Amino acid sequence: MTSIEELSDWIKNGKQRAIIAKTMIYPMTGTEILRATLPYNPSILLGDIWWNIKQFTEKGLVECMNPSDITGRLYTKTIIGRRVLYEAFKIEIQPPSEKVDWQRFAQVVRAKTRMTVFMEIACNNYFNKSIKTASNIRRLLKKREVPIALNTTIRSIKELSDINLIQCIGYADKYDSKIYQTTDAGHQIYQELRNRVQNNSSKKS
Repeated sequence: MTSIEELSDWIKNGKQRAIIAKTMIYPMTGTEILRATLPYNPSILLGDIWWNIKQFTEKGLVECMNPSDITGRLYTKTIIGRRVLYEAFKIEIQPPSEKVDWQRFAQVVRAKTRMTVFMEIACNNYFNKSIKTASNIRRLLKKREVPIALNTTIRSIKELSDINLIQCIGYADKYDSKIYQTTDAGHQIYQELRNRVQNNSSKKS
């Protein structure tokens, strides 16, 4: 069996391996890992990410949280992976939260528009109290220079409703437009995503 020290040296001796290991501090998709590593290695490609994830997995450092999904697979460090990360770089990370449904989390983050619509609905509970109908969601996103067609917004709402991350809580205006907010499962996913945004912001400041 390879020791923690040997695995630590193996990671540190590979430039790409080291960058990926240090940026992969919570469950991430391959695309998210690429996005996180690009500032440190602008020449890295998605194929490089997959190759390194395959090596990490074979050595027991990383595991897939939703292997039955064809797309949007989430990868997280194992107990050994977390120990190796600390041994190599003195970076301590916590195991994935048991409160988050990671299968549904992956369905949110793997689609940019779906995630954008989800975050707009979810933030209603915390930062603004505007009524979140499909047309209002589209209007609010447009104000932030994130133009999304109404049909696309409605499709994302349906997808999020189908996996029980948002729910209709009433109706607004003369057209009886549905008002949406997050479910308990959606709230936990929003908290995870919000914490990531805050952590990334604090790193940059």
